Amino acid sequence: MSRQGYPRQLRLLTAGDYRRVFETAAFKVHGKGLMALASPNALGHPRLGLIFSKKNVRRAVDRNRLKRIVR
Repeated sequence: MSRQGYPRQLRLLTAGDYRRVFETAAFKVHGKGLMALASPNALGHPRLGLIFSKKNVRRAVDRNRLKRIVR
């Protein structure tokens, strides 16, 4: 399998990163089982953060696998 994912510097990694996006979201889209938020940053490049809730994907191993596949 080739390594085509997002490098760490292009991802949201800490709870503070995610909190900042939820608090300052300039763009929100809600759908059935999906929510997309976007927030401006001063880094000069976009960053990606993925969250899969326990309500939709019960096991942590499955949530982590989904994140790897999407990246």
